[in-house]
Amino acid sequence: MPCDYSPGLPNLGMRLFETLMNHYFQKDKGSDGLHERILLLRLMALNFQDVPLNFKPLFEQLDAQAPDRTLKESIRDIAREVARRQALRLTLRNGADAGAKTVTVGATVLYPHLQFGYTVERLTEDSVKVQPLIEGQAMTSFTVSYFDTPIIDNIKLGPKRVSLLLLGSNGQEAQLRLVAFESDLATDRFDIRELSRELSQQVYQ
Repeated sequence: MPCDYSPGLPNLGMRLFETLMNHYFQKDKGSDGLHERILLLRLMALNFQDVPLNFKPLFEQLDAQAPDRTLKESIRDIAREVARRQALRLTLRNGADAGAKTVTVGATVLYPHLQFGYTVERLTEDSVKVQPLIEGQAMTSFTVSYFDTPIIDNIKLGPKRVSLLLLGSNGQEAQLRLVAFESDLATDRFDIRELSRELSQQVYQ
């Protein structure tokens, strides 16, 4: 069954998360350390893929430090894998997967059954800026990157939530995927700083 979230991580999960996080931040910033941090981030992101933890800042940091395109693609592949797994689980129960849609700047994509759509405002190789259309009304624009995941990055529309995922982009056109799922399958995200304090209090008591 898709995602039955608890208000916090179980004690064993918290210990595992703390161990991985400690190893992650202890790694140096050289080439070997970068590869090890990529592996550790993959372990954290996949082991806690059903918990609303926002790993996007860590992905962005590694992506900025990656010295070449090959390593950047490895980092982005991990993020896409996490998003793909989340999307599968979230859409199992009364969800919808609209699949990949190729878009260019100025394109408007509508999903009438969800009363949702978007217009593409800007497009780069790394992200797509869109203006959402909710019940026909234009809302505040936001940017979709490779590091967005549906559990964290979504818009609540009544009983449903929708999420846009960036699958690929060459700077001229991009592939965006829309998934919709029941709103109770995603909860408020955990703040990493608050979780770190909670870990310190519970693990070392």
